[in-house]
Amino acid sequence: KEVLVKVGISAVSAENALLNVQAEIPHWDFDKTAAQARDKWNSALHAVEAEMLNRSAAKVFYTAMFHAMIAPSLFNDVNGDYRGADGEIHRAASFDNYTILSLWDSYRAEHPLLTLIQPERVDDFVNTMIAIADQQGKLPVWHLAGNETDTMVGYSAAPAIADAYLKGFTGLDAKAALAAMVETARRDERGLDQLKRRGYIPCDQELESVAK
Repeated sequence: KEVLVKVGISAVSAENALLNVQAEIPHWDFDKTAAQARDKWNSALHAVEAEMLNRSAAKVFYTAMFHAMIAPSLFNDVNGDYRGADGEIHRAASFDNYTILSLWDSYRAEHPLLTLIQPERVDDFVNTMIAIADQQGKLPVWHLAGNETDTMVGYSAAPAIADAYLKGFTGLDAKAALAAMVETARRDERGLDQLKRRGYIPCDQELESVAK
């Protein structure tokens, strides 16, 4: 026999997980759900039309496009609730909250790309980073499911935010963004304390000192 299963996910509560299921897949039509997923991906990938010399090159290109759209991922429930970087539940947020902000990987190319092919999400990327800064005292380094991993060197949230601002996105709080950028740049961590005291970052005191 076939068994149909629907799974709801929430970082807030089991009740919100059920709410997500009821809002997003209210029916039990498997084929309809699969068709909706396929249509959404086709629509997203058609943001760029590319002509290739052969089918193999086209597969590589659109696979890369698919990878670029997997993250950042939405990290709030259908009612706007989400679990923040402070571990607290934030209710009915006025923006879409995102996770998997692997900014060291994405600030160079993915975030500028998304300003072109998914501009409707860009303000919320920045507003998410501002909220994270409010909750943990600094902009995200490599954020995952409401947690700061502090993975990789660099100050990679700053160029992603500046890129959005300079391209004219207006749904972000520019003053709050600038304040978060300045506060993050002035913290005594990631080698900055050594740089202030010595004028350089000694390799025996700080890992990845050259890159930092």
